[in-house]
Amino acid sequence: QTVTLSASPYFAHYFDSWVNKSGTVISKQKPLTVTMTGPKTIKAKFKQTTYPLVVSIEPRNVGTVARNPKKSGYFFGEQVTVTAKPKVGYVFMGWSGEVSSAENQIFLTMNGSKSIQANFAPDGNRPQATDESSSPVQEQDP
Repeated sequence: QTVTLSASPYFAHYFDSWVNKSGTVISKQKPLTVTMTGPKTIKAKFKQTTYPLVVSIEPRNVGTVARNPKKSGYFFGEQVTVTAKPKVGYVFMGWSGEVSSAENQIFLTMNGSKSIQANFAPDGNRPQATDESSSPVQEQDP
């Protein structure tokens, strides 16, 4: 006799695998058809979905962006503080992309993947920095 098992994740989670009583993965197939030869313990294992935050800097090499916490992915509802800092000779103009703000520090609530851009411009009152090697085009955690 066979039994077919199915599993439905909660919001912001995904099905990972079927595990046995000791926690060893027995399959990643969904649904799972099991031939019953006796009593069996099989559990569905779920994981929480993470969402990336991609931050770019425009123009290149004229400012930095820091995020707190700094992670490769964020859980649904997680708060992230993102701060832009211009190099000498530049000013921060604002954020664009999925956020529009003139404040250099913003607070994001992650509810999906996000892509934002820190925009800088030359400061007409100060000399511009000439070091072009210290800031990446994009700042994204691996």
